[in-house]
Amino acid sequence: MVNVYPNLIRFAYTKNVSFEYYEISRVFRSLGIFGLIMQRYEIYYVVAAVWTIEIAWSHVWLKYFRFGPLEWLWRSLTYWKKQSLKR
Repeated sequence: MVNVYPNLIRFAYTKNVSFEYYEISRVFRSLGIFGLIMQRYEIYYVVAAVWTIEIAWSHVWLKYFRFGPLEWLWRSLTYWKKQSLKR
């Protein structure tokens, strides 16, 4: 089978660390500083920079570990059993 979208595969790495990304975005939103100290076009630059960092971090992290740290903690608490973190 031919991969039609080879450039989109890099976004697939973010699925196992999505809980961390949700928490990061929640912190940024709770600070509420974007509308106060930045113009709308400046916020786009911040979002692009954060996404780039998150995608790069996902590649590095998931090379050695199966899940993100918060995802691992959540799964361990859900199943009442320490999940394997390392690959």
